[in-house]
Parts: sequence; C-alpha cells; structure tokens
Amino acid sequence: MKILVINGPNMNMLGIRQPEIYGHATYEDLKSMIAGEAERLGAEVSARDFALSRCSGSAGLLVWMAANAIWTRRRA
Repeated sequence: MKILVINGPNMNMLGIRQPEIYGHATYEDLKSMIAGEAERLGAEVSARDFALSRCSGSAGLLVWMAANAIWTRRRA
C-alpha cells in the first residue's frame, strides 16, 4: 500500500511558531514519525509522498491532486 500525506496550511510552522502551545516537534519530525509508522505497517511513503497545501478546504486539495496527477503521468 502506498500512502500520500497531504497536510494543511502552516504545518511547516510546527515547532517554530508558538512552541509553548503547539509543541517543539517540527514538520520534519512529523514526517519522520509518519514514515516510520508506515514502514512498521508495511506501507510505503516516501519524501515525495508528502504535500503541504497552502489552501484550506477542498478546492486547494483538488488543485493539488490534479497537479500531482499531471506530474505523475509525465514521469511515467
């Protein structure tokens, strides 16, 4: 199983902005944790499989998915 992780806006600010509220773990820490858990479960998630959406809501997600589909086809 391959997993695509799409994070919402400002996840890249984890551990940077207001760590007293949101904690000290960074976005890179989160990605490492997800990749480790995926490996433990026998799933596949690579650095390429993480996306950071700057848009909130479904419109941003759809735009990102369409762009990713086009990019994936070009690589094939």
